[in-house]
Amino acid sequence: MKTSKELLNNFVRERLGGQVDNLATYDMEKLKVDKTYGCPGRRFEYDNSNLVRALFVVLWHGVLPELNSDTIGDGKAFRGDTIHTSGALLGHWDDKTGLYDGLNKRYDVEPEEMREYIENWPVSRIGNMLLLPSQSLTTVCAKGKEGHVTINTFRGFFGWHDYFDRFLVELKDALDNGIPKTSTGEVSLPNLLSLDGNRNYFKHFDCSFETWLDSMMLNDCLDEKTGKVKRTFNGLDFKDYPYHSRYRSQKSIDNDRKEYKSRVREFLVTTGTLIHWRSKKMVARLKELHIGEK
Repeated sequence: MKTSKELLNNFVRERLGGQVDNLATYDMEKLKVDKTYGCPGRRFEYDNSNLVRALFVVLWHGVLPELNSDTIGDGKAFRGDTIHTSGALLGHWDDKTGLYDGLNKRYDVEPEEMREYIENWPVSRIGNMLLLPSQSLTTVCAKGKEGHVTINTFRGFFGWHDYFDRFLVELKDALDNGIPKTSTGEVSLPNLLSLDGNRNYFKHFDCSFETWLDSMMLNDCLDEKTGKVKRTFNGLDFKDYPYHSRYRSQKSIDNDRKEYKSRVREFLVTTGTLIHWRSKKMVARLKELHIGEK
């Protein structure tokens, strides 16, 4: 815990001019080659950087006593996850155009049409980082190759393709219905929750969706009037959510360029607003913990 606090305080002093408030808008893309606060010796990912690991420890060690600098990271009890990603709708990043390939390769959208929305999307801010348990289920694919599925990878590749509202709805259902005592081995969210490490994580939140959501500072994901999870796309059922052509089994809007552009704008604005406010909440909590004080 002390090491994580020291790292955060050093970062605020060295990179933020001593102003912890600046952390809310800090672009973690700047850490890509940083040997202190980035991912030295491993593949760069915002949610697995030394800075974000320290941030998680400082913010949630009080709730999760097992959480420390030695228990977070690849193959450890806890792992960072990026909440809102380009996975389902935007595709992969294309350095040549400065856009996602779902925009230019598949939909022939000119860079200038969407560049402002892309540049203003705060995907690499702290408010887009989430701490999850990482105990995995072992799976065997059709070719006989063994793999491992965590809650993180499950929400990214097994049907939701990183639409966070879909994950929240199913997580609420799973916790409200009670975590199974044992796993059947089938890859599903309830079975993942039944694994000891994952179960113990949610026990610290009384296995309550609302308690977990509040602790993770994700309250803005709920509608104040109905208490239900807000939808990424206003008025759309999950079955009608748009996907780019990489996911042929899902609803494809390859042939409707106008709808695609409209949904991309809605996605970037809606998720960007959530990231913005959560970043501010996280910084406010850090200030309560005296991070950045001289």
